[in-house]
Parts: sequence; structure tokens; C-alpha cells
Amino acid sequence: MRTKPFWFGRLIGCLLPVIAGVVLATGCASTRHVEQTEQLLGKAGFKRVVASSERQIKHLQTLPVDKLTVVKLKGKTYYVFPDPAHNQIYVGTVVEYQTYQQYLTYNKIEAEDRVMAALGEEGGDDDANWVEWNNNTGWTYGSD
Repeated sequence: MRTKPFWFGRLIGCLLPVIAGVVLATGCASTRHVEQTEQLLGKAGFKRVVASSERQIKHLQTLPVDKLTVVKLKGKTYYVFPDPAHNQIYVGTVVEYQTYQQYLTYNKIEAEDRVMAALGEEGGDDDANWVEWNNNTGWTYGSD
């Protein structure tokens, strides 16, 4: 009978907490993302509709999680975001969807601005860094 090397148990013992931590962190990040999405949807004017019948609850469970789904109903277009944990959906029209997209864009720009501000604070004067790099490489501006 073949036995595993003595270090195998130690390796598993060390890796298991790391793997569990990664899974837990990913789950928390995903939950945070869903909460942020729901906040933005509400801010954009999406209406919360609670699934009150057995049929609605079953239909809710068929919707793709963490995704907006386009639904056509009586000739109108709606955007639906499921929240199965609370047996509800967020429903909006094209107007609310466009507002939601604007909020996403604003949030992305704000996040990029925060990153650029942090880089600017750490990097000091960017023009001075460029001049220093330019002087050390022999490159010149606009010459052939």
C-alpha cells in the first residue's frame, strides 16, 4: 500500500485556510457588488417588486443572478434585476436604465479620479519626473 509523504498533510493543512479565505473574500466582494448595484438601481428610479406568489418566486429563480435582463411585456421594454435573497426584483424602463448607466459611468470616473489623485500624491511632480527621465535617456522633444 502506498502512503502519502509526511509533508502532504502539512501542505493541505496550510493551503486549506488560504483557499477558504479566498472563497470567503470572493463571496463578500460579490455581495458588496450586488448591494452597490441595488443601491444604484434604486437611485436611478428602478422599482422594487416583491415576489408574492409561488409562481413569481419560481420565475424569480429562473432569472440570471447579478445581471440585468431585458423583458418585453405588452409592447414595452423593461429591465429586471433579481434579488433572490429577498424574493424581489428591481424593474425599470429605458429611462431608468439610461439613468443607471449614467450613474455607473460617474462612479467609474470618480474611482479613476481617486486613483489618479493617489498616484499624483505618491509620484510628486510628474513633469519633473518626465524631464529627469528624458535627460537620462537622451531622448529629445521633436527633433529628428
